Amino acid sequence: MTGSDDSVVAQRLAQRVRGTHHEPVRVPFRDEALPEGLPAYLREHLSAGETHYTTRPGLGELRQAIGQEIGRLGGPTYGPEGVVITAGEGESLFVTLLGLGIGEEAKVVVDGECRHRELLDLLRIDLVGPQDPTAGQAKAAYRDLETAGDRTRLPLSNDCQEIVALGGLIRSVPRTGDHLDRSEGAIMIGHLDDLKGIDHFRVGYAAGPPVLVKRLMTWKQALSICSAAPSQRAALFALSISTGSL
Repeated sequence: MTGSDDSVVAQRLAQRVRGTHHEPVRVPFRDEALPEGLPAYLREHLSAGETHYTTRPGLGELRQAIGQEIGRLGGPTYGPEGVVITAGEGESLFVTLLGLGIGEEAKVVVDGECRHRELLDLLRIDLVGPQDPTAGQAKAAYRDLETAGDRTRLPLSNDCQEIVALGGLIRSVPRTGDHLDRSEGAIMIGHLDDLKGIDHFRVGYAAGPPVLVKRLMTWKQALSICSAAPSQRAALFALSISTGSL
């Protein structure tokens, strides 16, 4: 399809959206209605032409908001260049492992619960505990803050990358604590699926030092190019309501 043809398709989609006057369907979210204003918000951006892929890392506004929320949790505050939007937390972990060159038979230290054990087993990664004699050979240390009772940091060697799985913590805990203990240099992964109105979308993220996040981008694009614009807009709307910035 040429650029001209692509533009015509976008215009027709926008015209179709503008010409739709039906009341939005009230889709339940865990027995709740969609957030008030979300259908109109999405319709406005679709009508404005957001019917294409966004930039590969994701919408700058959403990446900025996520970076700030990580800072409020006690971690480093990242700008948009330190965040990439993914299709869920599982994809975030997958592209992080690939970007770091962690594959079959590589050792990863895991302390306690691990929601993504099935993915790690599928990749044939060798999971070891922090007291394992071979833990010093690990390429990464994985912490799952959503399920872990002890949030102390694992001892890491100089060449061991810390990966922190936040799950839905951005929304579910106060934003003034030291939940992340700064976690300088860590790659943090998480999802926004628990935000009201996002159950029909799947939005995750990976955040960290920009030089590391850049290494994840090639793998992210190979898997899903970039997350769909409407899902990212819905996530930004829901996150803005949750944080009181909308």
